[in-house]
Amino acid sequence: MPTPREIFVESSFDFGMLGYAVPQLIGALPFLVGLVLALTMRARLGAVATGLAMAACVLGIVGVLVSTWWGLWGIRAVYEADGSSTVIGIVSVLIALLHLVWLSLLVAAVFAGRRPAVVVRDAVPAPDSPL
Repeated sequence: MPTPREIFVESSFDFGMLGYAVPQLIGALPFLVGLVLALTMRARLGAVATGLAMAACVLGIVGVLVSTWWGLWGIRAVYEADGSSTVIGIVSVLIALLHLVWLSLLVAAVFAGRRPAVVVRDAVPAPDSPL
């Protein structure tokens, strides 16, 4: 099995991999924007929604970085070592679960930050109102 030094330092970098890496890493920008927005709007969102949104964004960034690493170097290291499809399957399932977790946290943040509806008592609709 190759050592980490052999994988990262002594392997030649193929510039064709930039066509994969750059769009993958650009995919982290919406998570960074979401993180900044959650921090700047924390007074309006509330503590629970802000915490859930920040956790979702951080896990999304981790997911993008892990997926990029796996696509560029990790899967190649597994193939060079023993070519075990079990390891590839396990890592793929873990990455999918990571995506499921951050997306679930983001949906939970949306519902946690939702304010209750305003109830108006004894309201009189306008004459031409469809209500």
